Amino acid sequence: MNMILEQEIMIDKSKNLYLPNLPVIDGEIVKIIILQKNKVLNQSVQEKVNKWQTLFKTTQALSEIQSITEDDIQVEIDAYRNGQ
Repeated sequence: MNMILEQEIMIDKSKNLYLPNLPVIDGEIVKIIILQKNKVLNQSVQEKVNKWQTLFKTTQALSEIQSITEDDIQVEIDAYRNGQ
């Protein structure tokens, strides 16, 4: 019989995982799957993400960019793939 047990546990600085009072017998083999619930970005990574997002928005707002069509993009892709 398969049993699924779900627990939310915050990992501390030690990076060790402790699961007390599991409903299993001594010597039983279990499979542990770890899923990150909310991955927290450190501040420097978040700052880089914010800068990239700002750059993309600024670039997309340029008047030169506004006139580019999907067909123009496809022509560029085809030319690149054909080695031109």
